[in-house]
Order: sequence, then structure tokens, then C-alpha cells
Amino acid sequence: MGSNTRNQKLKKFSIAFLTLSILTSFITQTFGEGGILSRITVADMFGTVAFIVFIGLNKFYSSSGYRAAFFIVFAFAIGLFQTASLGQTLTELLVLLFLVFSSIMTYSVYRTPEGFIQLINLVVYTSLITSFFGFYGFVAMATGLPNIFPGRASGEIMSGFRNAGQAGAFILVFLTILMPFNFSTATQLLTKKQKLLLNVAIYSLIIFLFLTAKIAAYIGFAFCIIFSAAQRRKYGYVFLILIVSGVIALLWENLDSIAPAVYTRINAKIETRITNNLNDENDLDDSFIAKNF
Repeated sequence: MGSNTRNQKLKKFSIAFLTLSILTSFITQTFGEGGILSRITVADMFGTVAFIVFIGLNKFYSSSGYRAAFFIVFAFAIGLFQTASLGQTLTELLVLLFLVFSSIMTYSVYRTPEGFIQLINLVVYTSLITSFFGFYGFVAMATGLPNIFPGRASGEIMSGFRNAGQAGAFILVFLTILMPFNFSTATQLLTKKQKLLLNVAIYSLIIFLFLTAKIAAYIGFAFCIIFSAAQRRKYGYVFLILIVSGVIALLWENLDSIAPAVYTRINAKIETRITNNLNDENDLDDSFIAKNF
């Protein structure tokens, strides 16, 4: 009886730290600038504690999932024979191993229907927190307030990320989880409040994605919406496109006066990433299409 009670407490402890790891996953600022510390974040620390407790509560050595994880990393480890930097390669392998184990742990914890809804809600809360800090950064830049997570360059809105590329990739991943879920029958398992938060999180992420000035993310998101709408023929997608397009158009029309640094940054990104590349008529062999088609 005492052993079971102890195990239940340790399980709750592990889940609590896993929850903290997910909620802080948008903070990609690391503990150092070089070596292993340059790859460790706050979320990694929480995840490590959760994993140590988790494997202590489970038969780690008999799990086929963990054995498979070792073989996956072993396959990548073959590159050690020709690496130019042994230390850096070992660091990347440790990161890969940590990510694989974290995925297995997350699946094990949230694999039940009730657990799946808990995980979705965690993703929603993380999205809302991420977007809040992104919006605050936008307001701080426009009003002169101190920014909690300052950008590296003028007009850069990043929330807790190290660069806009990470922000754009993170948002697309979370939208890839939340948007299909929002149009699925699984939403019947949510309460009205949870459905409301889910929709707020999706719209917040989309607006934050626009503020990152990540052109590749813009294009990826646009194609995702267009293809999904064409495939599913759902009015919800059309409604979503109209709302998001209207909000972004309104924001863009007033962005120059609200936050000129952000407006300048997005314009510069469009100019260098799209306009100059597509209109390069001087040397067709060195044009965007020639390089990327």
C-alpha cells in the first residue's frame, strides 16, 4: 500500500515536470553560448527531471520503444567516424536521444483519450502563453515599454525564442496540431470553455506568426490553408481564411504607424526573399527559380 502511494506521488511529480517542460518549450534561450550549455533550455531541465523519475517508475530495460530509440541514435552515431568535431557531434546525438525519449515519455503519459485531451489543452495553454509574450513584445516595441524577451534586431518579435526562424517553425508545428484537431470530431470531448480557448489559441498563433516576419512560414501556412480547404471542402476553413485575412489586412494597413520597425522588417524580408529573387532578370542562371526549382 505504501509503495503504491509512493509510486502515485512520484508519477504525479513526473507529470508535473513534464507539464512545465511543455509550457516552457517556447523559451529557447540557452544557459550558455558554447558547448553543451548552448543546447540546454529551461524546458530541457524540466523534461530531464520528469524523465529520470519516469524511468524509475517503469521497466525501462524491457521497453521495446526505448530499445528502438537506442538503435535510432546508433544509426546516426555512425557519422562519428567521419565527423570534423567529435564533441559537437556527441552533443547533437545526446540532443537527439533526449528528444526521442521525451516523445516516448509524452506518448506513454498521454496515450489514453483523457490524456490526449490533457495534452491538447497543454498545447493550447502553451500557445496562449507564447502568443502573449509575442504580443507584449509588439506592444513594448510600439510604446517603449521594457521587453521581457528582446529581439536581436530592430522590429524582431520573437516571444521567448532565440530567433524568428525558431518562432515560425514552432508556431507552424503547434498550428499543425491544433487546427486539424479543431475541425475533428474529437472536439466533442472539450467543454465550451476549452473550445473557446482552442480557437483563441489558433487565432493568436496566426497573428503572432505574421509578426515574426518569417516569409517561409507565411508561404507554408498559406499553402496549408489552401490545400486543406480544397481537400476537405469545409466552410470552417473558408471562414477562418476570411477572418485571418481581414485581421492581417487591418493590421498591415496600420502597422507602419503602430510599429514602424516591424513594418520595415517585414517589408525588407519580402524585398530580399521574394521580390529581388523572382525579378532577377540580369542573371537567369543565378536566379531564385534556377537555384530552387
